[in-house]
Amino acid sequence: MKSNQQIPTEEELQIAWEKLNQIYQRYLKAHNVKIPKGKSFKSSSKSTWLSILHHFEKKEVHKDHISEITQTYIPNSGKDHQVRHLKRDGWDIGPKPGIHKLNPYNPSDEFTTTTDYKNRTLIINIFLNLEFFICYN
Repeated sequence: MKSNQQIPTEEELQIAWEKLNQIYQRYLKAHNVKIPKGKSFKSSSKSTWLSILHHFEKKEVHKDHISEITQTYIPNSGKDHQVRHLKRDGWDIGPKPGIHKLNPYNPSDEFTTTTDYKNRTLIINIFLNLEFFICYN
């Protein structure tokens, strides 16, 4: 699917990546959102996706256009990019399947809910193990 949105330049995507890293440090790191390592937006497919989404800030971007741009800068990256997987890392990329819009200031609701559930489960298990230890020792 060809998009009517332009393909950003390498410089524009690098600037977007650097700005996003600053926003991440301030707003998302404390929530354990995962960000790809690397100083370049081309460090990984995920860093490229995030740079693209941040470049098109406040605009919806179709996954096919993200794939098209990613292939421009990372030619061996494959054709079908699963941008939705950014949600697993905590990124809020919107609720519409295949159409993404990055909110770089808050973690995704799915991630927050899953993280809270895991933390509560861990606390409960620690408490139960402690209770068992106290009762039987």
